[in-house]
Amino acid sequence: MQATDRLVAILEAIAQSPEGAGVTEVSDRVGLPRSTVHRALNSLVDHRLAAQDPSSRKYRLGMGILRLASTLLEGNNLIAAAQPVLEDIRRDLQETVFLAVMDGAESICVAKVDGVNPLRYFVEIGRVLPFHCSASVKAMLAYAPAAMLDDLLSKRPLVAFTPRTKVNPDEYRREIKQVQERGYALCLEEFESGVNAMAVPVFGARGRPVASITIVGPASRLDASFMNRAVPRLRQAASDMSRALAGMRA
Repeated sequence: MQATDRLVAILEAIAQSPEGAGVTEVSDRVGLPRSTVHRALNSLVDHRLAAQDPSSRKYRLGMGILRLASTLLEGNNLIAAAQPVLEDIRRDLQETVFLAVMDGAESICVAKVDGVNPLRYFVEIGRVLPFHCSASVKAMLAYAPAAMLDDLLSKRPLVAFTPRTKVNPDEYRREIKQVQERGYALCLEEFESGVNAMAVPVFGARGRPVASITIVGPASRLDASFMNRAVPRLRQAASDMSRALAGMRA
């Protein structure tokens, strides 16, 4: 494992433990000697990419990560265009709404607004969702080159998160085809029991999906009636975002 690969693996390992992870725990996760992990962690602390709790001696992500991420987000036209659109959807539909982009076989939440109901679903910036059981990814995959879906299904196992997770590749392909036909994607308690979501793609200048807008909440509220009402609103939002992006490029 190269030095850069080691540092990335260690950062990912401590990112999995918001409460912090010790040297031995990180060493076990990444399969590297404790001495190597300890030196790497000290280097990350020096650069503020990691921080060590003085009491527990455990490591967590440092504020330097936030500084780098905020620089990326501030300069991202997609996120600038998304925020007012997400707020309008939340005002109309009351539920949590977020913008996601593809990153390999997953989607990452890059902007969000929380719902207003006392019982609501929270999504954190940076939240990662797997490709086979999240509406946000399905909405993008349905309009991406077919080779992308083929590659994902050939390399990634379909892990069951709930009894409703689709783990059969052929069944998943059929669902992606349905997304193409109806223009939106659903996740009906496939990632978390009791949670439903629906998403629409946002297209870039070349007609390819660059992001997706997802509305998520308790399955008891996000039922068929709600989704029928939400479809035209989400489609309009995606159209608004595409126009906003075009204006920023002009």
